[in-house]
Amino acid sequence: MAEAQTQPEFDAQPVDLGALGDGRLGWDLEGDDDDTGSTVDLDLGDTLTRDAALDAAVRRDAISWGTVWHIPALVMGLLLFGLGLYLVAPTDERPNYVAALGDVDAMIRAESEEMVQRAAETLAEVETAFAAYPPDNEIRALTEQYRGDLRYLGQTLQNPLGLDTEIGRENLDAALGHYEAARGLGRTLDPRSTRWTALALVQMGRDAEALDVLDRMADPSPKARTTILKQLIERQLERRSGTSRAAAAGDETFDPAAGAKTRLLLDRFEQENRREPDAARRTENLAWVTGLEAQFYLDLGDGGRAVDLLNQRIQRLRAAGDEDRPKLVVQLAEAYRLLGDREEATRLFRAAQRRLSPASDLNARVLVGLAEIERMVGGPEAGERAYALFDQAVTQHPTSSLLPDALTGKAEIEAERGEHVAAVANIREVVERLTGEGATARDRRRVNLLDRVAARVDRAVEDDRFDDALDLLSVTEPMHGGAPPLDVRYRTATVHEAIADQRMAHAAELDPLTWAGPGDPPAAARRQAFAEAAAHYERAADGFRGFAKDVTVTDEAAHGEALWRAGAGYDRAERWDQAITVYNDFLKERPQDGRYLQAMHALGAAYLADRQAPAAADLFERLLADHPSSRWAYESLVPLARAYTAMDRPQDAVRTLLRVLENHPAISTDSPIYRAALIDLGRTYYVLGEDDPVLFVRAVERLREAVDRYASTEGAVVPDGPELKYMLADSLRRSVAGIDQRLDRPLPERERLELQAERNSRLVQAERLFGETRNELEARHDAALSDLQKLYRRNAWFNGPDAAYLRGDYAGAIDKYREAAERWQGDPAALVALVQIVNAYCELDNYAAARTANNKALVLLESMDEAAFDRPEMPMQKQHWRDWLRWSTELDLFARRAVAAADTP
Repeated sequence: MAEAQTQPEFDAQPVDLGALGDGRLGWDLEGDDDDTGSTVDLDLGDTLTRDAALDAAVRRDAISWGTVWHIPALVMGLLLFGLGLYLVAPTDERPNYVAALGDVDAMIRAESEEMVQRAAETLAEVETAFAAYPPDNEIRALTEQYRGDLRYLGQTLQNPLGLDTEIGRENLDAALGHYEAARGLGRTLDPRSTRWTALALVQMGRDAEALDVLDRMADPSPKARTTILKQLIERQLERRSGTSRAAAAGDETFDPAAGAKTRLLLDRFEQENRREPDAARRTENLAWVTGLEAQFYLDLGDGGRAVDLLNQRIQRLRAAGDEDRPKLVVQLAEAYRLLGDREEATRLFRAAQRRLSPASDLNARVLVGLAEIERMVGGPEAGERAYALFDQAVTQHPTSSLLPDALTGKAEIEAERGEHVAAVANIREVVERLTGEGATARDRRRVNLLDRVAARVDRAVEDDRFDDALDLLSVTEPMHGGAPPLDVRYRTATVHEAIADQRMAHAAELDPLTWAGPGDPPAAARRQAFAEAAAHYERAADGFRGFAKDVTVTDEAAHGEALWRAGAGYDRAERWDQAITVYNDFLKERPQDGRYLQAMHALGAAYLADRQAPAAADLFERLLADHPSSRWAYESLVPLARAYTAMDRPQDAVRTLLRVLENHPAISTDSPIYRAALIDLGRTYYVLGEDDPVLFVRAVERLREAVDRYASTEGAVVPDGPELKYMLADSLRRSVAGIDQRLDRPLPERERLELQAERNSRLVQAERLFGETRNELEARHDAALSDLQKLYRRNAWFNGPDAAYLRGDYAGAIDKYREAAERWQGDPAALVALVQIVNAYCELDNYAAARTANNKALVLLESMDEAAFDRPEMPMQKQHWRDWLRWSTELDLFARRAVAAADTP
């Protein structure tokens, strides 16, 4: 290649938009060395290659711009290879910047990605040459303008939906910066750059500045100004369109008539349009703005203003020689429908339909509108007509923007028919369409669907169809993008809570204690109901807890209610750790709440259920000490006693229970607190009697009152009645040991007779109560019995005969022991009956029968596993063994004596 000095050429070759970089579009060739890129040290006397300068520019900015455009590195390499085929050396002749920038302008006007790339390359070459041949301010200003154009145009062409993204905002901000730099250098932006400046400002939410730019437009053409205003209005309304709920809340930005900024743009548009000399364009603009304003009135549910606007504007359009436009007629029909004028709405829909192609998207709008009118009529027949119209819209217009509305309408009718599965399927399809690619959170149809689903949820809740309500809430979850609104979250938690209540009620219906259905009660179904109830209570609690956190500052009352329901939900789900945490939060955050003392009590109960007895006792003690006259202090007495029992402090437990039972000023004998305290005290004495038999007498006193009050309700099933009777019977039976000790001592005859009568009375009562216990528990399904009740049932079979045995009714005892042995055949407890039969026969001197019974006992004993005797629930008392061993040893001797006596004449 020749060494001659040549002028740099500015031909347009394809170049990566990375050359636009971070908005500077060029290298500092002065030699700054920093972290923003490589440094090019240039001696103006050196030869500068065009591809080297471009390479510097491209390498510098490819990182930031490349993240947007993703141009492959291979293309860049090929480009640089082509540009490096020749060298351009600076000469004294200056580059033709005007011609090169003219090429850039032509490429930008093409508004295509390919031309944008080529314009970026040329502009990079121009700016590279600035170091060697400094331009004047006019050239620099024009370069800044084109840099802004390329930034804005590149963003619009390649990422039009990314205006709300960080990269999109960066690009728009950079474009505005270049435009501002151009104006700072004295340039008045041309109409194109002015328009893009205004649009960029609108997209950035800087509406007032956009209007200022519009005012400074150099081009006075009404067409240009209305075109810009049209785009500004469309962008602004698109950005500000919102839900009907937001409009109802009074946010003016959602109302195009009341919103000051939007109203200003619309007024400006109409003013500019009146100056439009072209009548056809003026009419077209009026129709456009009319449809836009009317639609937003419709979206806000303001049928009145929509009717007024449309009637006025349609008359103006007619006066201008324009025919009635089907879109405006359809909008007017929709407005009348919103006002409840079915007849006029139907007439207008039909009139518009006659002028429409069956394939028109507006025809789908007509079908949906007519269907909605039928829904207003109500009744089964109108419902069927509405369903047919919705279905026609779905079938004939599968790609229509009204398809979600039609599917939603079908779903509503299906829900009313009870076709829940079909309704949910249609709603799911709507959700998929409105959350798919290209969907926006501000879509009017999303609002329509969510509003209607909310109504269906409320209806399902009113009808106690909570599972259906949950299905509807669940299917619309994707529309909230992982962050449902507060009202949806609260409603969902409430539905979970209601479902849990339903499951608990169902479990109660399956209670084997009251089961009246055929066969055995469905134990598995009951367990499933309990498990589902617990799961829903937990999910409800999770929802309420999250809701409470988010409204802590904004809504104190809602915060308290939600936090309370969260604690109760975890409580019912038996998630004691979570319940403890939430109740503690409630106490810390809501010291003035009316439920504060109840929360203290609930927290103590949760600690007790979680086997944290010391923590429970401490809380109950504080509640009693600080608020002794409160209801929740009274409610805490029995749980406090149970905490003491769990802590092995029985005397404290007894003392606490006696506070309830002995003339408590605020607790009547009819209250549940008194009942619980009485039973707990009787049970406590009964358990303590194992170590101190004297306490069986106190147990008898308390348990007899409990049985008389609570265990003998006529015609009603008392769940713990048999337990009370058993403990009373056993206390009576075992209390005679104390009488026997007194009878072993010398006593006056009268006292002896009284003690013997008392002994006999206690044993007779015990035998009767054991029998009642046995019969009541045998009458219940096994599934209805707790492990303790099953133990009491079995032992009642043996302890009843024991009472007869102890009072000397050996013959009666033998019959009852034999019955018990037969009932519990195969159970190690049967040995008790056989042993006592042996003992009873011996007491009756019937040694032959005793010997037979003894042999049976020995056979059973040999067949039993030794581990059976280690079971603590075995009803074999030490005295049983002592008597049996004594009689077994002497049985042969007594038997021989009996034979000898029989042989003696």
